[in-house]
Amino acid sequence: MILGVGMDLMDTTRLAALELPGDPFFSRAFTSRELDEALSRENPLMHLCTKFSIKEAALKALNVSDAGAAFNMIEVLNEPGGRPVVQLYKAMRTAADTLGVKYIFASASFDGKYSAAVVICSN
Repeated sequence: MILGVGMDLMDTTRLAALELPGDPFFSRAFTSRELDEALSRENPLMHLCTKFSIKEAALKALNVSDAGAAFNMIEVLNEPGGRPVVQLYKAMRTAADTLGVKYIFASASFDGKYSAAVVICSN
């Protein structure tokens, strides 16, 4: 059964305006594994934008309204084929457990100017 759905559309200039990877925002919003994975790619900005969109969509799917420090409690890594895999930690894991979430499905797209993502949580 679907327990939550979240969608996000982001103007990528929000992240493109920041100095990658030196801006403190990146260490607050992403885990070290996410940053390492993105920085090893040809287009790190694309990977960080799609990860951030997935994080925003996950917060909506989990019905979490206070995103304060939650972004680095949601980790988005990619399988070898590219499929995003979402892992939750600390308060985000608790929010998912409270809802009865067992599975998180995510998909994202990037076109240069925009990044979009959808997240579905189910049991």
